[in-house]
Amino acid sequence: MIIHTMTLNALLTNTYFIFNEETLETIIIDPAWDSKDITGYIEDNGLKPVAVLLTHGHFDHIYGVKMLQDKGITVIAPEKEKELLGDVEMNLSKRFKKPVSAVPDKTVVDGDVLELAGFAIRVIETPGHTSGSVCYEFTKQNVIFTGDTLFNGTIGRTDVPTGDWEVECQSVRNKLFVLPEKMICYPGHGSTTTIGHEKMFNTAVN
Repeated sequence: MIIHTMTLNALLTNTYFIFNEETLETIIIDPAWDSKDITGYIEDNGLKPVAVLLTHGHFDHIYGVKMLQDKGITVIAPEKEKELLGDVEMNLSKRFKKPVSAVPDKTVVDGDVLELAGFAIRVIETPGHTSGSVCYEFTKQNVIFTGDTLFNGTIGRTDVPTGDWEVECQSVRNKLFVLPEKMICYPGHGSTTTIGHEKMFNTAVN
C-alpha cells in the first residue's frame, strides 16, 4: 500500500490516494478540488482509479467528485449523507460562494466491508461532525481515514448542519478509541496521528 496526501482548497482539506503497488489500482478519498492537481497526479503516475470514497458531505471534501465521476469512476458515500451531499445550504458550499452538490453511485452503512484495489475496507459510522460521517478502516494495513471526525489533537466542529458535539465525542470514544493503539489515523485536515496518541492527548474528548 502506498498513500499519497494532497492538501487542497482554501480550507486545506486532505485528499488521499491509496494505491496498490503491484496493480496501481487506486482509491481516492475526499477529492477536495476540481483541478488538474488530482487528474495530473493520476496521469503522471499511471494510476488506475477504481473508486472515490467520501467520509461525509461537506463541500470542501467533494469539489472534485463530478470531475472524477465524469471519468467513469464510481463514487461511494455514506447512505446517511445523501441529503447533505445534495443540498448546497446544508453542505455549506453556498456560504462559500461556490455551490456544489454530489450524487453518489453507491452508498454504504456501518459495518459494510468494501473490497477495492486488493484492500478490505471496513465502514465505521461516526456521527457527530455530521449525522452521517464515516471512517474507512483498512483492516490489514492498520490505517484508518477519519475525515473530520478525529484530528490530531482535537475533533471536527459541530456548529454546522446535523452536527452534535456530544454525539461526536461518543463516536470517537466508542468507535475509534477501541481500535488498536498503533493504528495510524489520516484525518480530513492536518497531520497524521495514531489512536494511541489521541487516547492519551486529545483534550477534546479526554
